[in-house]
Amino acid sequence: MGNTRRKFTLGSFCGLASLLCSSGLSAAVADSTSAQQQLLDNIAAHMGLTYVINNNISVENCQQDTGSAQCYQGQIQLTFKQDVALKDWQIYFSNTSNIKWDGSELFDIQHTNGDIHVITPVSQNLIKKGSYAIDFKGIGSLVNESEAFPNYFISATDLQARVIQMTVPLVDSDTQLLVYPHVLPFVTPEQTKRRVGDKVPLATPEVMFEHYASINALAAESATTAPRLIPHTVSSQFDATQRVSVSQGIAVDEASLSQFSAAFQRLAKKGLNTQSTGLPLKLQLNLQSGLSTQAYQLTISEKQIFIEASDNAGLFYGLMSLYQLLDGNNSLPVGNITDAPRYEFRGLHVDVARNFHSKAFIINLLEQMAALKINKLHFHLAEDEAWRLEIPGLPELTDIGGFRCFDPLEQTCLMPQLGSGPERKTKVNGYLTTQDYIDILRFADAHFIEVIPSLDMPGHSRAAIKSMEARYKRLVSEEKTPEAEQYLLTEFADKSQYRSIQHYDDNTLNPCLDSTYHFVDKVLSELIKMHNKAGVALKRYHIGADETAGAWQGSPACQAMIAGNARLQSSADLGPYFVERVAQMVAAKGIEAAAWDDGLSHAKADQLPAKVQANIWGLLPSNGFDRAHDFVNRGWDTVLSFPDVLYFDFPYQADPKEPGYYWGMRSIDSFKVFQFMPDNLPAHAEFWTDAIGNDYQSTEKVSLQNQAKVSGIQAQLWSETVRSDDSANYMLFPRLIAFAERAWFKPEWAVAYQAGQTYSRDSKLFTELKQQQMYQDWAQFSQTMGSQILTDLARDEVLFRLPTPGAKIKQGWLHANSMFSGLTIEYQQEGEKQWQVYSQPVKVTKPVLLRSSMPGLLRYSRSVSVSMQQKVEE
Repeated sequence: MGNTRRKFTLGSFCGLASLLCSSGLSAAVADSTSAQQQLLDNIAAHMGLTYVINNNISVENCQQDTGSAQCYQGQIQLTFKQDVALKDWQIYFSNTSNIKWDGSELFDIQHTNGDIHVITPVSQNLIKKGSYAIDFKGIGSLVNESEAFPNYFISATDLQARVIQMTVPLVDSDTQLLVYPHVLPFVTPEQTKRRVGDKVPLATPEVMFEHYASINALAAESATTAPRLIPHTVSSQFDATQRVSVSQGIAVDEASLSQFSAAFQRLAKKGLNTQSTGLPLKLQLNLQSGLSTQAYQLTISEKQIFIEASDNAGLFYGLMSLYQLLDGNNSLPVGNITDAPRYEFRGLHVDVARNFHSKAFIINLLEQMAALKINKLHFHLAEDEAWRLEIPGLPELTDIGGFRCFDPLEQTCLMPQLGSGPERKTKVNGYLTTQDYIDILRFADAHFIEVIPSLDMPGHSRAAIKSMEARYKRLVSEEKTPEAEQYLLTEFADKSQYRSIQHYDDNTLNPCLDSTYHFVDKVLSELIKMHNKAGVALKRYHIGADETAGAWQGSPACQAMIAGNARLQSSADLGPYFVERVAQMVAAKGIEAAAWDDGLSHAKADQLPAKVQANIWGLLPSNGFDRAHDFVNRGWDTVLSFPDVLYFDFPYQADPKEPGYYWGMRSIDSFKVFQFMPDNLPAHAEFWTDAIGNDYQSTEKVSLQNQAKVSGIQAQLWSETVRSDDSANYMLFPRLIAFAERAWFKPEWAVAYQAGQTYSRDSKLFTELKQQQMYQDWAQFSQTMGSQILTDLARDEVLFRLPTPGAKIKQGWLHANSMFSGLTIEYQQEGEKQWQVYSQPVKVTKPVLLRSSMPGLLRYSRSVSVSMQQKVEE
């Protein structure tokens, strides 16, 4: 009776004072939520989490468990320091190679979309504090620490998601690179080999010692005091003893100072200023000089410096050569240079879409590109994971598409792919405003670099699709349905089921909607306006056109289009249709359309504009050169972008600690780029291997005709694993220096192209004489790079990669060497605290750590270890 009375009294009170009662209940709920949030925060801050790959080469039941003959087995271990008393909690993480099976009875791993995976308790019973191992299997192989993504986070109903602190990247104090504390080491062959038959040797100090000794065998006898520029000049002649002082500066006319201000600013960085009383410098534009486009002649005498060219780009490159000739005493060698580029197109592709890279990074990069005479920036601004360029009138593209955070409905941001974490405010998020882009255009133009914007379509378009869906919902809520549908990229009645190569099921534009082409036209028109405002014409636009999944089969709009268009037989024809139509839209605006070769290969040549650019990205061991030859023979601008040698997001070395993707090649170092022979692609079978270390044979199916040549070459930096500006610089440099050498200059040691010639390890057309010439050339290139180019990069705060030392212990003596000249090797025996400088073989009694540095740098290469147990050489 008393209890009933109390219940009645409380009910009556709430009936009479509902506002007060409601406030009390709300406060109780808020207190409960606050306590739950505090618990989640505490779990995220203190729990343990480790990730390890145990086996890539002998995993049982791969086909049964993953649907693939090749799989890897790993383990995630969760260690909770307290009971997990949370409602509907989950842990989100990124894994680009799809996890298909887990062996836990308590937890389930599910792939959702893209690279996002979710760990969920099988039941909502309380998970007690303690450690829990979750075995899993994924498709393919995983042999590199940088592919084990960071920033796992935990979420629960009605709570803010939080990053698990143990998975947050740290900065290594020696290398200044990101390291992932949750990733356990890759040590055994089962962990470091991609599959059965993988013959790629790991880059141990012993392996690198032999590699460096081989490529630098002629270094001592090839050393020279004669000026050697990078890139190499076509011809030069200098007095061995005579130099002219420019300590009083150089005298330049006002028009030249204005026209080439960027060049003179770079000269000033090296101490060469303009003074009216200085040595006269004359720039002569001579259309009748007989010099080709971008070529120049540079003459230095005691009386003046004279540069002549048939265009302003040539004069600029003459000034860049003058910069390199200037020594630390403000003097120049007396002599002359005649120089011209090997290829008109010398490009660098930079992906700022998957992970954002700052405007400051791009500006600094453009300056370094210009100094190396690289003249195209293929600017990759949109992907599945983000849209990075402000487009007036379409704010959702960047307000939502420019950011990744934890929003399952994707109304404020995209979901956090590539280990970006749950927070919106991170360095991998962001976008360029229209003014940022205009500033970049103007800076590039002042450095004679053409910016080629790329907003990938029809695949790789999820950021645009989801952003336009958000725009649609906003405008429909405002009762503006016709406006909402204007740029909609989604057909809601489309029931197609597909997975792109990056595991998305919703990333491909619908080519059968008029609104898709309205969107393309809107973006292209706004780009043109930005270029016009910058005073820099948009000459080329890259539409992407690659890797489109088998979408649209369930699209009513596409079914209707196919039925009404005699050219379309099935949904397989829609991708080529899109490429043809968009390429014609681009051409109609007076702009050259560019695309990746796979997208162009399916299009009908007679439906494309007469002038198109194709980027070739097949693999050389798979006869990727045949498509290059085919496109060159068609008269298309063909730009080589082969992953085997030109993907700079691949690791420098086959080492699990060396960052980068590796699907096309396990390692690409600067020497390999230097060795590249773009005019004879099949010839690489003589001295390179395929992606798992096997020799291969190259036999053309398509030969070059009528001495046709490619338009140029392009290095690529994709950014799935490149999370910071420093990381981007590390992946680019010093490889980009070797790339510049090959793009500008054709060496005499390159094997001449012979149509129909078969190449293999046994064909021996890369003769010993040619190899000797290459090693001599490398030695002089390395000397200039170490003494000048890397020093310039350090001054400009570019975090270039320092190669790890090569080393071996022979009969108790430590022998060590470097890849480049100008590096310092330091070593430390086990148990010692001080690093010592290595200058000659030294007696050791314990395992040794080694690292590289350069004078004046306050950072080091990765440390590598060589032990006493290594086999003693005979």
